[in-house]
Amino acid sequence: SIIFGLIVAVFGFILTPYLVPLVTKSATVTRTAITYMRLIFWGMPFMFIAFTFQSILSAKGDTVTPMYINLFTVTLNVILDPFLIFGWWRFPHLGVLGAALATIICQGIAASISLYLLFKGTKGIKVTLNGLIPAWKWLKKIFKIGLPAAIGHSTTAFGFVLVMAIIGRVSNPETVIAAYGVGDKLINIIFIVVDGLGTGIVTLIGQNLGANLINRVEEIARKSLWVVFLITLLEAALVLTLRIP
Repeated sequence: SIIFGLIVAVFGFILTPYLVPLVTKSATVTRTAITYMRLIFWGMPFMFIAFTFQSILSAKGDTVTPMYINLFTVTLNVILDPFLIFGWWRFPHLGVLGAALATIICQGIAASISLYLLFKGTKGIKVTLNGLIPAWKWLKKIFKIGLPAAIGHSTTAFGFVLVMAIIGRVSNPETVIAAYGVGDKLINIIFIVVDGLGTGIVTLIGQNLGANLINRVEEIARKSLWVVFLITLLEAALVLTLRIP
C-alpha cells in the first residue's frame, strides 16, 4: 500500500497539470483544481494504508474499529476545514489549499492509528517489520483477485471524468460543476449505505467459503441481493421525493 501510494502520488503530481485541462476549459477552475489535486495526491500513501487496514479488519469481521477511526477523522476534517480555508483564529487563510491540507492531515492521522493498531496487535492481527517484506506468492494472488475489481472501479471513475469533461465545456462551467457536485454528493449517500452492506456481505461470504459452507454462501448471496435492492429503492425514493424544498 505504501509503495503503490507513493507511485500514485508521484505520477498524479506530475500529470495533474496535463489532466485537468482535459476536463474543463475554465482557467479559474483549472488553476484551483491543479492546486487542490496536487496536494491531495501526496496524501495517497496515507489513504492506501487506511484502506488496507480497513480491509484487513473487515476480513476478520471487525468493521467497528475502522468505523470509529473514520468517524473521528471525518469529524476532525470538518472542524479543520473552516480554520484552514478561511483563516479562522491564528490559522493562515489558505482557501482550496486549506481544504486539501485538512484532508491530508486527517488521512495521516488515520494511517498512523491504523499502523499503531497493526504493530501493537491489539485487534488480533500483529504486524512486524519482517512481515512487511513483500511475499510475491501472496501478491500474485492479491493481484489476481483485486485487479478485475480495480479495473471495474477505474472504468466508473473514467466515466465520471468524461461527464465532467462535457460539463466543463458549457458556457458557465463554475455554476454547472458546482450544481453537479451537490447532486453527486446526494447520490453518494445511497452508495455509502450500499458499500457498508457490501463490506459485511463480502466478509460473511468469505468466511463461509473458507469453512466450505456452500449452501450458506448461496443463501447469504440471495438474501443480501434482495436487502440491498430494497434499501437502494427506498433511498432513491426518499432522495427523489425530498430533492425540492
